[in-house]
Amino acid sequence: MTAAGVTLITTLLTGAGVSLKWAVYGASLSNDLLDKTVTFLLVRAILIALPRRTAARYPAADRALGRA
Repeated sequence: MTAAGVTLITTLLTGAGVSLKWAVYGASLSNDLLDKTVTFLLVRAILIALPRRTAARYPAADRALGRA
């Protein structure tokens, strides 16, 4: 989500009666959680798709997937 997305959520929350401080906090927190979750799932999918032979060159990849 971009800054425009955070602004939109902040605007919606303030329109619903939430104070500006808490609206900004809530919008930023939800943005961070969403961003980190998408990033984690993308990296995990890439690691799972790696052939074992390629993953063997990167010991952290096998450890991250619980294979080591």
